[in-house]
Amino acid sequence: MTRPRTFSTLYRCLQYPLKTFQCSWLGAVFLINAFSSLLLLYCVMYKNPGHHQHHGARVELNHVLTHALRPHPSQSTRPPSQSPWALLVQYWRGGETGNPLIDDYGKNNISGPGELGVGIELEKNETGLQLLSKFSVNVAGSDTIPLNRLLPDTRNKGCDSLQYDTTKLGQASVIVPFHDEWPSLLLRTVYSIINRSPRENIREIILVDDASTLSELKDNLDTYVKENFPAGLVHIVRIRERAGLIRARMRGSQLASGDVLIFFDSHMEVNINCLDMNSEHIE
Repeated sequence: MTRPRTFSTLYRCLQYPLKTFQCSWLGAVFLINAFSSLLLLYCVMYKNPGHHQHHGARVELNHVLTHALRPHPSQSTRPPSQSPWALLVQYWRGGETGNPLIDDYGKNNISGPGELGVGIELEKNETGLQLLSKFSVNVAGSDTIPLNRLLPDTRNKGCDSLQYDTTKLGQASVIVPFHDEWPSLLLRTVYSIINRSPRENIREIILVDDASTLSELKDNLDTYVKENFPAGLVHIVRIRERAGLIRARMRGSQLASGDVLIFFDSHMEVNINCLDMNSEHIE
């Protein structure tokens, strides 16, 4: 009974344009297009009555992030037999992820390059100088520093004694926009967030690629993230045309599913209790 009434409605909707465009060739084309559109809309609504509804802020992200991208010598990939969702839950509960840069954080060789914030000297060769001129940062030196390096505790005196009730903070979505950021700098930002924040308070890290042109930030980066982070923990969202910092942040916020949104730059490293402190102010 539903279909005849629907088609009768469609016909009645077309009665006026039928009279208006009687013998016009353009009128005939208009009627065909209009009828096709209405018919398509009817089919979608009839067969999928709930298809048009918005399903909330939780969004499945089909893209994942990756690096500059040479795996760290000590790094291994997780066994393929482990479920991605199980790995994410295991991460939240403090279990191993299969990535030694996360699981073995704190056991670093402190005599290594860049450990504890020790500076790296620029290699005064042609390649090093060219890279410095192009990126305005010592990217060659950055690639020699471990992605999970240790940093000195830079908090003010007395802050190390502060205690935070992480059970009340909720989960945060950390949004990091970037454009042509050197991969080792970007990944060091990600590792600092993961290694120096309470695991149960990180819902996800969303990297928003604002139309980067560096080839190292394409497939290599996707592969690195997919193979070295629990699925669902680190996402990458790509914007095809340059949008700028604020629009890139807004794009990340639209896809976030955490209780709290935190925005970071792509060439920084968070220190101890950074996430706890910021989340508690909001709470």
